[in-house]
Amino acid sequence: MQAGRSVVDLTEEATLLHRLDLQAVLSEALPAKALCGATSLDEAQDALVALGAKSELEYERQKAADSELTDRVLGTDALVGAVDSLADEATSDGVDLLTLRRVAEALGLTAEGFVANLGILRQLRALQCCPPVWVVNPEAWPVALRPLGDASYCHIHPPPAGAGLST
Repeated sequence: MQAGRSVVDLTEEATLLHRLDLQAVLSEALPAKALCGATSLDEAQDALVALGAKSELEYERQKAADSELTDRVLGTDALVGAVDSLADEATSDGVDLLTLRRVAEALGLTAEGFVANLGILRQLRALQCCPPVWVVNPEAWPVALRPLGDASYCHIHPPPAGAGLST
C-alpha cells in the first residue's frame, strides 16, 4: 500500500464477513463521529486530517500531480518487456497479484493509455491479464477458481503467429 510502505498479508480470514452495530460505531469511533457532518469528499478529508489521520486523498493527488503519465500506445516488445519486468520485480517481492492500475502506473500510462494497450496484453499474456488484476503468481488465483471456472474470463486470444511469447 502507498508505494509499498505497508504490506497486508491476505489469509483465509480476509474473506470473513463481520457484522458491526452501526449505532455503536457512530457513537464510539472518533473517525465516524468526525465524518458524520461531512457533505463532500474534501470536508471528509479535512475532518480526518484534523484527527491526525494521514491524507490518502492528498497522497493520490500529489502522486497524480508528480506523474508524467501518457496515453501513448507502446510497441509490443516494449510493452511486454516492461510488464514482464514488473512481474519479475513483484515476484521477488513476494507479490501474487497486481492491480491493473498499478501496472498502468508502472508503465507510465494514463487510464486511457492503458486501455489502448490492454488488447495487446490480453492477447500476449491472457492468463496473467485478468481484470481487475494482473496475475503474478498463478497459484494465488488458479484458472479453475476464476469466474466461469476457466480462462474465458480473461478473454483469451492466441498470440500472433511468430510472437514467440508464452501465455
